[in-house]
Amino acid sequence: MARASTSGGRAAVAEPLLPPDGKSGALIPAAHASWDVGKREPRPCVPLLDRCKHPERIGPALAKVSANVVALCCLVVFLCYVDRAYVGLSASQLLADLGWGEEVYGTGVSVFFLGYVAFQIPSTMLMQQLGTPTWMGASLFVWGCSAAATAFVKTPGQFYFVRFVLGLAESGTFPGVWYYLGLFIPQSRITFSIAAVDVTLVMSQVLSPLAAAGLLRLDGFLGMHGWQWLFVSEAAPTIAVAACFWFGMPRGPAEARFLSSEDVEALEEEMRAGQGCSGSGSCRGAKPVFDQLYDALMNPRLWGCALIYLLRLMAMWVPRAAPIGPASDGPELGRVHTRYVMLFWSVLLITAMRSGDGLRPPCLHGASSCEHAVARDDTAVLLATLPYGAAALATLANAWHSQATNERRLHVALPFMAGAAIFAGMPVLADVSVALGLAALTAGAVGAVSGGSVLTTMASASLPQGSKAFGLGLYNAVANLGGIIGPMVTGVIVEKSGSYREAVVTMAMVLFAGGFLVVFLRDPLAPQRGAKGGAGAEEEEGAPCV
Repeated sequence: MARASTSGGRAAVAEPLLPPDGKSGALIPAAHASWDVGKREPRPCVPLLDRCKHPERIGPALAKVSANVVALCCLVVFLCYVDRAYVGLSASQLLADLGWGEEVYGTGVSVFFLGYVAFQIPSTMLMQQLGTPTWMGASLFVWGCSAAATAFVKTPGQFYFVRFVLGLAESGTFPGVWYYLGLFIPQSRITFSIAAVDVTLVMSQVLSPLAAAGLLRLDGFLGMHGWQWLFVSEAAPTIAVAACFWFGMPRGPAEARFLSSEDVEALEEEMRAGQGCSGSGSCRGAKPVFDQLYDALMNPRLWGCALIYLLRLMAMWVPRAAPIGPASDGPELGRVHTRYVMLFWSVLLITAMRSGDGLRPPCLHGASSCEHAVARDDTAVLLATLPYGAAALATLANAWHSQATNERRLHVALPFMAGAAIFAGMPVLADVSVALGLAALTAGAVGAVSGGSVLTTMASASLPQGSKAFGLGLYNAVANLGGIIGPMVTGVIVEKSGSYREAVVTMAMVLFAGGFLVVFLRDPLAPQRGAKGGAGAEEEEGAPCV
């Protein structure tokens, strides 16, 4: 239906009309359907299922994506954190065998993160241009070769070089995985898949020390040291996964051999509906670099999510900040510190709780207390699996509930603030008993960890599809600054106070601030209030009613 319209002396032009307004019955010109002059009104929306030609195929299609794409992405993340764990777990043997000091090890770790943070955005941009399978496969191959080369370094310069290259290779892991998942999974259904990736990260920190314990016992086997076996064992599966990406993974749903034509059509229809697109793939292409730069830098919601994630990572570094004592304290101090600081973030706190000395780091008391801590090492490591196991289950449950209820802000804010409150009270509870302290540590970890995947969903949804690669790289790069700031701040606090108590309370305040800031973010996937049909509509043109 159309009506004639005139403007000055111009000829009448047929103007398309939308169906009658539900209140007045008047026909609405399409050009003015979205916004009235002086008054902001939500755009008309179409229920999401009405936009999808094959809604019954979404479930089976997503199951196939989970079995093929999500599973492989989880394996990549697992290997990423195995590498970081192995560097710490092998440090004691590595430094002793090569005759290096702690400063060489510390510099190597810093050089890794320099490459890791600096190359995140270029890595995701290259991945977008070359295709995820090609770039991820190349990165994994370089990653595996660098890990193998670490086993045969002889000089500090060689160690620094391979760690820097490894940082470059691993830099695009998380934004690349998030971006790749977004090519297959509609935005409204991606939270649980991101949570599965986060859980893999958590479980890698539980399982990697167990694997390392066995590999380190191979010291002397085939003429190689135990720490060398660690890096060689890491390289083999990494190169195998690189081959899987090169030869087996598609660039998108249309190229996926494991999806039928109905599966592909159902996924693409729902993704186009969720993005407010019309026509096949009309908003899926990559934007020019400068357009992506503008979209990311001028996006306040993305910056808000990145800041909150930064605060969360700062808070998670609380127990890793035990200062290294002076050389005069004896060799035992350096060895025990190196062993503990890169283990679970909860091991140090549990050891301090069991010492019954007010959360004081045991290695600050001298060599005898370090020997005592080593004697209890196995027990502390086993107890440290409780917070991680509980956090993994809570992450999946929180993501599932967020996705099922189409709500995200409270699923981030409440866990963060509750976890912060529990962490703040943990020193008092630990003074009462180790059991209460461990329970508080577990509950606090549940809160601090479980909201992360939902926050990443909000960050991803705040970006246009064509700008996601650059935006997610920026988000992860900014957030990882928390891993640099956190150890510096808490290290100073622990060194000055001689206790974890003040550090835990300080970082609990940081985590609470992150949760509080979430309240002020607008959820890009949430329906707008006041829209027709009760559910509301998104601001973007043609947005579905969710």
